[in-house]
Amino acid sequence: MTLTIDSDLQFLTHEELKVTIEKYNAKEGSALIMDPKTGEILAMTTYPDFDPNNIDQLGNIEYTKNKVDCKDCIDMILFCKSIDKRTLKL
Repeated sequence: MTLTIDSDLQFLTHEELKVTIEKYNAKEGSALIMDPKTGEILAMTTYPDFDPNNIDQLGNIEYTKNKVDCKDCIDMILFCKSIDKRTLKL
């Protein structure tokens, strides 16, 4: 597996997501930018963000409660890409 995150695009995506959530008074949000031709994930972010070194705070963030696990979403993306590339037979 190769990391395809573009750090500049990641930063801009996170900042735009933050501004948009604050503009519409939303509780939380997420954004994902993927190259439709290659399936590469170029940026993926959530807001509110958190300090991964402080896992005690995760219980207080609404985003972490009763949500679909991120790996489930990534599994679905990989599943669809496998079908598209015809590397998966159903």
